[in-house]
Amino acid sequence: MEATRRAVLSRLLTRRSHFLRRSTAVRRPLLSLLGVLSLLMGLGAASSALATTITLTFDEFQTGTAVTNQYENLGVLVSGATALAAAALAAPASPWPANTPPNIAYSPLGLMTFTLNSAITGNVQSVSAYLSEGVGVNVGIYAYDALGALAGWAIAPANSVNTLVSVTSTGNPIATVQIHDGRGAFFGVDTVTFTTAADVMPVANGGPTREAEVGHLVTLNGGESYDPDTPPQPSTFLWTQVSGPAVTLSGAPTARPTFTASANSPRRRCSVSKETLVADCAIR
Repeated sequence: MEATRRAVLSRLLTRRSHFLRRSTAVRRPLLSLLGVLSLLMGLGAASSALATTITLTFDEFQTGTAVTNQYENLGVLVSGATALAAAALAAPASPWPANTPPNIAYSPLGLMTFTLNSAITGNVQSVSAYLSEGVGVNVGIYAYDALGALAGWAIAPANSVNTLVSVTSTGNPIATVQIHDGRGAFFGVDTVTFTTAADVMPVANGGPTREAEVGHLVTLNGGESYDPDTPPQPSTFLWTQVSGPAVTLSGAPTARPTFTASANSPRRRCSVSKETLVADCAIR
């Protein structure tokens, strides 16, 4: 009887061991997907990330030339300005000097306007100019955004002669600049400089650690990536496989592409780009 019990128990243990081995064999391993963030900037993009300036000196024109579209290739259209030799203009006490001789831009009607083409100039955040005015005149620089909202302004001290005045936008990029005193008084301007904001790399975020079973759908998530510029610029996503068995990626140009997990988890890298700037978020 005892021998019979041992034989039955042995068969049960053998079956249980076989069942455990079989269960272990069919269990699908879990893949751990970790979102990793890295930032890259190519040589071609380095220069565009720096602040740039556009400067108008008016010195290339013959005296008496109306300044209109001569700076269009720089992204600037001008109205209400005439290039004149500085020595030909006399304020009540003394001639108005040119900051960069020989010319200044003269406004006989009391209003000078600069319209910017952001596709050429980039996002202009500040403007400066050397202003000269008559006695009792208070000429100011007024900067407006693309919607016509006042983005910043500054007024020159009374009786200014070749005085530097600067304006920095408090929000959106500058699209239009007007120089005047509000009463139509004439004035002179020289060395007008427009400065773009330094472009900031987009911040890529590959998401938190995630787990997926082999054969199941994996959804990557770069949705927490963002552009810190003001205002934020449109960003694009590009996911490419960098290692592991090839898988088919659906929705590669989006923030949340998907693929089916394979036995060996592939690494995924997400490029979040703005113009020529590139940031990577890798899933591995």
